[in-house]
Amino acid sequence: MADKKEEKLSSKSKLLLTFINYNTLLTVGLVVLIFVLAYFIVLKPKYQAIAANSNDNITYLQSEKNKRQSYLTQLKDISSRFHQINQEEISRLKITLPNNSDIAGLFVQFQELATQNKLALSNISFSETAPAQTENSESAGTDQILTRVKKLNVSLNLVGTGQGSYGELKNFLAALENNLRLFDIQAVYFTPNSPNYAINLITYYLSQ
Repeated sequence: MADKKEEKLSSKSKLLLTFINYNTLLTVGLVVLIFVLAYFIVLKPKYQAIAANSNDNITYLQSEKNKRQSYLTQLKDISSRFHQINQEEISRLKITLPNNSDIAGLFVQFQELATQNKLALSNISFSETAPAQTENSESAGTDQILTRVKKLNVSLNLVGTGQGSYGELKNFLAALENNLRLFDIQAVYFTPNSPNYAINLITYYLSQ
């Protein structure tokens, strides 16, 4: 009887061990299967999405780098050109568009030009054109620099002193056009065979 009980216990032990081993293998298999499914279903798509976003980010950053490099190159070019401007050119620009009306200087210029072209300056008058009124604050902000440019009306009366006074007048007008300061000739009045001439023109300057 004792032997039969031992055999039964031995059989039960073997079955229990077999079940435990089978259950362990099944558990390990399920765990492996879960990890595999988690990788392909969850992790791999996320990795692919991250990789795709990384490529897009790299492309965007490279594009921004190229844009900023181009902008920097332009700034360096502008800076180089600015430093190449010498004092003589700056002085010429100041004469072309001075910071004030400089009426005294204009009188001297007209007097010299008239004398050089055998004309006499008999009368000269100046009047400033009122600046245009801006319609709204937006246009005022946009035209802030332009509104600093002022117009000065000039009326000249000249008398010819040479033989061919009309030719002398043409030379005087050519000298005005070639002058460093901007002169916009509006009208020229003369009578044939008369040495008297009248010229209306506009010059410009920057207000402070």
